[in-house]
Amino acid sequence: MTTRRFRMWNATGKVSLRAVLDDIDGAGLIWIIEFFDGIGRPPSRFFSDSIGDFEQYLSENDQGFQVSWTELLEFAEGIQWG
Repeated sequence: MTTRRFRMWNATGKVSLRAVLDDIDGAGLIWIIEFFDGIGRPPSRFFSDSIGDFEQYLSENDQGFQVSWTELLEFAEGIQWG
């Protein structure tokens, strides 16, 4: 397992998940979302458009939700920062 550390804040504010992912070559990896609590859109393959349904699914499913690299990037792009 490879571990990388990223700052959550920079001089201009919060660092987005998408900005972190832009520094990773993750196309050949397996990605599983295990927890999410926020505002955004669930991955496109998820059975509902509701982020609340997605959060509930993750809280009830120990396996998480597997996504492709492209799906993860799209999910990260849809996360809204308050």
